[in-house]
Amino acid sequence: MKEGLKFKEVKRALRHNKVLADSPELGYKKKEHEWGISGVYDSSINDFGSTFIPLSQVSQNTGLHLEQQGKIFKNYIEDTLSQKEKQGLTAVEFGGPGSKLFEGFTKNFFNRTIGVCLKDIRDSKTKENDTRNNHSVIEGDILDVRNDDKLLAEVLQSLHTNKIDLIICRMVGPIKYIDKHPIIMERTMKNWYEILNENGLMFIQFQFYEAIPGHDPTTDLIKKWSVAIKEKYPEIDVQVINGALRLHKRIGSPEKLPSAIQVFK
Repeated sequence: MKEGLKFKEVKRALRHNKVLADSPELGYKKKEHEWGISGVYDSSINDFGSTFIPLSQVSQNTGLHLEQQGKIFKNYIEDTLSQKEKQGLTAVEFGGPGSKLFEGFTKNFFNRTIGVCLKDIRDSKTKENDTRNNHSVIEGDILDVRNDDKLLAEVLQSLHTNKIDLIICRMVGPIKYIDKHPIIMERTMKNWYEILNENGLMFIQFQFYEAIPGHDPTTDLIKKWSVAIKEKYPEIDVQVINGALRLHKRIGSPEKLPSAIQVFK
């Protein structure tokens, strides 16, 4: 495809996602109040476990209770990040406030945590609790790759670090409607990987449950990319299951990810 056509496609995708974010009537900033009432806006660690548990252990046991899934997910993360002695572990949820998520980890396991979402709708009680837990929330559009450098710089500054130990993104329903153009997803993945600390973990949901395997072009591309990455850089432990990705930036992994063109050539 010609570069000019690619550029137009990306611009259309960015405009589409911007409308979803900002539209006064239909935008996700408005809908976050509805999601807050339903409990989806600020999900617990158990909910995250239900999405990512197949990626955090070999067992594919779907009969586990929600609480058990959350515990397995929590233990996997804490055990992995504890393998390298360091001070001041940090974590971020992209696409959500992260208040309940990070409250589910062992107290003081993370030195600082942060959530990044379109609209901060926390009530005063949640804000007070977050402050006690060294947790904060900033507003931003994680898919706006035109301004991602500024947003990521704000995240790192808020966490008082230049690298993050845990990155999680689970947008659930909205991910069905955003335009996941490969160039946007590649740019987002590369930027998040670059700020991921050595021995850090990254969990990203690309599809809201893979009801029809092979039906989502983005998930298919991510699967193909993960296989190529493992072959080219065996130090990186990457896995894709049910439209979700787990990446462990193990010691010895490259500092930055190559472009898809470099990986597939």
